Amino acid sequence: MVLRARRTAFYVGLVVATTVLFTLVYNTGMAVWEGRPQPLYRSLEVVVQSFTTTGYGEDSPWQSPQMNALVITMQLAGIGLILTGVDVFAVPWLREAVTPSPPESIDVGPGHVVICAYTPRTEAFISELEARGRAYALVEPDAETARELHDEGYRVVHGDPESTAALENVRIETARTVVADSTDDANASIVLAARDANPDVRAITLVTDTDLARYHRAAGADEVLSPRQLLGRSLIGEIPTAVATDVDDGVTLGEDFQLVEMAIAEDSTVSGRRFDEIHVRERFGVNVIGVWTNGDFQTPVEPSARLDAGTRVLVVGDPERIETFREATEATVHTFPSQRIVLAGYGDSGRAAYEALARAGSHVTVLDLVETGRSGRIASTGDGGGPSSRDEGDESVGGLDPEMDMLDSRPDVSSPWGNDGPTGEADAPGSGVDEAADVVDVVGDARDPAVLDAAGITEASVLVLTIGNDTTTIFTTLIARELNPDLDIVARANDDANVEKLYRAGADYVQSLATISGRMLASTVFEDEEVLAYDKRINVVRLPAGSLAGSTIAGADVRGQTGCTIVAVERGGSTIHGFDPHTFEVGGEDELVIVGTDDDVKRFEREFGE
Repeated sequence: MVLRARRTAFYVGLVVATTVLFTLVYNTGMAVWEGRPQPLYRSLEVVVQSFTTTGYGEDSPWQSPQMNALVITMQLAGIGLILTGVDVFAVPWLREAVTPSPPESIDVGPGHVVICAYTPRTEAFISELEARGRAYALVEPDAETARELHDEGYRVVHGDPESTAALENVRIETARTVVADSTDDANASIVLAARDANPDVRAITLVTDTDLARYHRAAGADEVLSPRQLLGRSLIGEIPTAVATDVDDGVTLGEDFQLVEMAIAEDSTVSGRRFDEIHVRERFGVNVIGVWTNGDFQTPVEPSARLDAGTRVLVVGDPERIETFREATEATVHTFPSQRIVLAGYGDSGRAAYEALARAGSHVTVLDLVETGRSGRIASTGDGGGPSSRDEGDESVGGLDPEMDMLDSRPDVSSPWGNDGPTGEADAPGSGVDEAADVVDVVGDARDPAVLDAAGITEASVLVLTIGNDTTTIFTTLIARELNPDLDIVARANDDANVEKLYRAGADYVQSLATISGRMLASTVFEDEEVLAYDKRINVVRLPAGSLAGSTIAGADVRGQTGCTIVAVERGGSTIHGFDPHTFEVGGEDELVIVGTDDDVKRFEREFGE
């Protein structure tokens, strides 16, 4: 709207200036070149007649070539102004007339989800909702964005989500949940408006500044989400020497049933052998769900597949039997030499990654654009070289960053969201890492080869990139890969669109913040579905039986139809596993624990969802 007003003002000014200029020149030309002086208003009339192509009256014909050239110029200028006017006025009007506008209200519910404001985070969440067949309504304050979303098929209305009237237009009185994903201060206002319209609605907010989480709860938010530290910790799970903690934790699906991802060590008894030669089920009593090879998840595992060093194996079974298989893979052998790890970016994600690495006893060199107090090695004498680790809203300098933590109103040290207290502080007492610790070793721009060299990139085995700007991360990946071809690069991506770019640039593993946020929202919103491992490269999800009720797993060809594996069934408060898929019949009240990639889980929900 502002751009259109500027264009209109510029066009009107151009018409006025052009008309005045040609009137003065024409009036002077009539007196000097034609010898026929006349009043200015007569010259103005001729100029307007020329611009509007209505004729020239008694002034024509002109005798001098100068006047004929001037009249031709006026004619061309008039045509140009008409065409410009069409573009400024007619085209936008026609576009608005033929482009469908988003509706003022949507008839949805009951039990739908109201999403306030559109961001890449909510885009991932909407994908989760659509995959589950759940109704939603999106309230977008920007008119142009709302129109574009409506054209793309989103269920969107244009309105101010801080307004009770706008929320009533999406039937918030019958909504199950409202998700506020605007700015931090606007989100608190949205919760207040939602409470006014429906005191019983469940309110979830996303917060950028973790210090403001308590104000969201004071406004009435039931949950305050921020996946930033989860992202930092999950990135560390991809480092071979730091994987022990991640492997030991696994995903517990019952007292005697666990899902674990582990790496094949180079000197293990299974390294380099074909999958069918190992006889995993017969020897170890565990089931292999799939393997990660060169960034691709393969399920089921081909009998001829080789389990080379570094291959990640996803297994399910009894914890004791998993431990036996772990010993064979040597995934948690403690004789690994301490690797040199370079951590670029010490914002909230970088801090969480550093804490995980410190607990694992890794040798870490921290590189950042800003010192934290200690006299770090200054690798660049310039102005810092631009947005190294704290760029365009990196959280560590107080800007708006898209990454977030989960700040539950009920702090729980065993919570999967992390050890953050109710105030959202990253380092709780007793965490073993001093929040004010001076940890930055090298100060400089991560895109500068000299800075990376000062951080020891050529001797390092792993580079962890927790930088707030994807463009900087991509360029740093290219430089680091050139400086050290054997380097393992683990990177964060703020935008899903940049994940593939980072892989092409040379990253070994990339985790998308939007995907983490979408899964976290899904885990928080759905009470009958639980995302058990949203920070991994595969989904571990608990879903109702749906249309599988009364069928056997093999008879429904679940893996063939969807690529997912049902690893457990919860029935009557107990967890059933190790069942025969050919004879075990799924009950209508059962809940299924399934494993698969994002696309596989979505196919499962489309195929067998209610």
